[in-house]
Amino acid sequence: MKIAMMFISCAKYALDGTHQAMRDTYLKDVSKFPGLEYKFVIGDGTPTGEDESEMQSALKDSRHSVLDNNRPVVSSPQGDELLVHVPDDYAYSGWKDRESLRWSYTNGYDYTFMAACDTYVDIQRLRDSGFEKHPYSGRLHKGSAPETFAIGGAGYWLNRDVLPLFIYKPVTHWAGDYWLGRILSQQGVVVHGDRRYGQTPQQNYCVASEHRDPVYPSKDNAQITAHLSEAPATYNRMLMYYAHAVRTEDRAAIDRMREVKHDHDSVWIRALSGG
Repeated sequence: MKIAMMFISCAKYALDGTHQAMRDTYLKDVSKFPGLEYKFVIGDGTPTGEDESEMQSALKDSRHSVLDNNRPVVSSPQGDELLVHVPDDYAYSGWKDRESLRWSYTNGYDYTFMAACDTYVDIQRLRDSGFEKHPYSGRLHKGSAPETFAIGGAGYWLNRDVLPLFIYKPVTHWAGDYWLGRILSQQGVVVHGDRRYGQTPQQNYCVASEHRDPVYPSKDNAQITAHLSEAPATYNRMLMYYAHAVRTEDRAAIDRMREVKHDHDSVWIRALSGG
């Protein structure tokens, strides 16, 4: 069985150490599982050439409309980085999702796990989660959308059979999880909800307070993932190291950070360096 983990990313994250934080922590475990591979997905800046009016209309009412000015460019991607021919702005996440899943489908993967670069994952639990029992599964979003869908930041699964239902369709929303979830719902594909794909206390925007999770994956809970920030503008890669220290019970790292509140600033760097 071939499984692809696709992390929706951007050139900024490739260059500022965000990808490296993931490589330094839980992605080290990927090699333990034959058939499991991952890619960071980055837009190369190519215009979509498609009608973007519906996406722009949806973006207008979103806090994300203020993001992504002056994007850097990745000219020489590393082996685990995939450049796709779309803009790299956060507003084009839906196009990145579609291109990621086209790539997965074209390359013969049986299942695809979609997530973000601020998603912490317990790889062993992910692999043993029972994802193969469902065509589409993840943490349910039951907000203002007319259809229930799986939240992208928490991570969600799709099997190969459902991909042709949407990977050749126009993107109509900046949020790829909402866009593809709506299409699948219209096609009669029911998303299986699994609360083990988690949202942490930092996740204040996408998830109502009663749906948040107060913990990272650890031996004391059954969580598979934790979404570490509510939006790219608030994410600091040091949170990835902290989540990993909690899961692996690295007391030295935890002790260096335990007095530091989650305010996403440079104090995380000082804490991790022992300063």
